[in-house]
Amino acid sequence: MPQPTVLISGAGIAGSVLAFFLTRAGFHPIIVERSPSLRKAGQRIDNRRAALQTVRRIGLEDRVRSKTTKEAGFAFVGTNGKRLAEFPVDEQGAMSFRVHFAT
Repeated sequence: MPQPTVLISGAGIAGSVLAFFLTRAGFHPIIVERSPSLRKAGQRIDNRRAALQTVRRIGLEDRVRSKTTKEAGFAFVGTNGKRLAEFPVDEQGAMSFRVHFAT
């Protein structure tokens, strides 16, 4: 029996991951993309929860983690030097949110 063919519109992260899993399931994906070339830079990707599970299932977690920026987070600081809000990186490498209220 021939492999069923699936047409995927878009070669971004969603289209590429879909093609990966469809191939693994025995389908023949064909990806079409309107952009004439690959982008050399992209948007930040938040790898936590479902995204992190997907990266693990693909077998790329170690490779993705080796390319991270090792970001510690960031904070908003008032003119008096006190932290108003901060976004530290949690133990899974994702951002969490914390606000400091003045008393």
